[in-house]
Formats: sequence, structure tokens, C-alpha cells
Amino acid sequence: MRRTFTALAGLLLGLAACGWQASQETTPSTPTSLTITPDQTPTTPPTPITIPPDKAACTNGIFIGISEGTLFYLGVPPDAVNYTVYGPRIENGVRKATISGGNTTSGIDQTLQVGESVTQPGVGTFTLVGINPWTTTPRPTGLGGSASFCFEPEPGFEIDPCLVKQMFAGETLPPNIPSPAADEPRCPDPTNEP
Repeated sequence: MRRTFTALAGLLLGLAACGWQASQETTPSTPTSLTITPDQTPTTPPTPITIPPDKAACTNGIFIGISEGTLFYLGVPPDAVNYTVYGPRIENGVRKATISGGNTTSGIDQTLQVGESVTQPGVGTFTLVGINPWTTTPRPTGLGGSASFCFEPEPGFEIDPCLVKQMFAGETLPPNIPSPAADEPRCPDPTNEP
């Protein structure tokens, strides 16, 4: 039940943030003035990174959303890779989050700005496409925000078919992501779960 809830929550977070973020990223902003800091040092506003169109549409992958403080299981057991995010935030107008995870032999732990990517060899590429930071204080330690990614698997990496079945039922997937059979024997029917 927890796995289904986490998968569905991830999908909802991913879709909600991606739709909003994609529309925000298509309007480039150009710094037009300088800001004077309290110590009288002029600073130029940061130039936002634009999400490449193929990543914003995630044409070669799937959108995933990960909530801070949860594990998102992406691969096939027993050596399934899992990931979490921490620190979804806006710093000086730049949207950032850190993705961390992997398996027992390799992993990633990298802070990304919206539009940036990180690749875990043998698994695939994660492109940060949106964040939803915690907005109230005090913030519970390790909990709160979420981040959305376009995940593009490397050839040979198998996304957990139960995850695909639960999150993308009835959707057309890119050719590099196989659709699981409706009667996938490894996946429990979500309607029969306690």
C-alpha cells in the first residue's frame, strides 16, 4: 500500500509541478537592472536556466515526482535503485533541489538547478524540471518540499514494471520504456490491496 501511495503521490507531484514549471520556463527573463546589496555591492540578478524542449516535454522518458523524506523505487528488485530529494528551495531566484540515491554499487548526490541534468551510469538521466519548496515555518526536519524530474533510462535499464503499471496505466510511453502487461505477475492489483 505504501509503495502504491508513494508512486501515486510521486506522479501527482510530478505532473502538477511539471505543467506549472514548463509554462514558467518558456518565458525567458532578462536581467534589466542591478541590485544594490546592504554592503553597497552591485549584483546582477541570476540568469535562469531554460529547460530544453525535449526535457520539458520528457519525450524520451517519464516524469517522476519525489517528495522530500521519501524513497522513490525506480528499478527492478532485488537490486532496485531508489532516490530521494532534499532541499527543494529558491536561492536568489534560482530554483534548486538535491537528488540523492542509487543502489549498493553506485549512486548520485547532486544539487541541480531547474533545467540541469545528472546521469547515473547504467540507470539514466535525471533532469530537474520543477520544485515545490516547503513554504511555512517552522519546517519539519527532512520533510516538506518535492521535486519533479524527467527521467530518461539508459538502454538496458528496466524501470520497475509495477511502477509503470501504477503510474502510467493507459498512457502512451516512449518506445524506450516497455509497457508492462496488464496481468504483470510481479505487480499486485492496486484495487486488491489492504
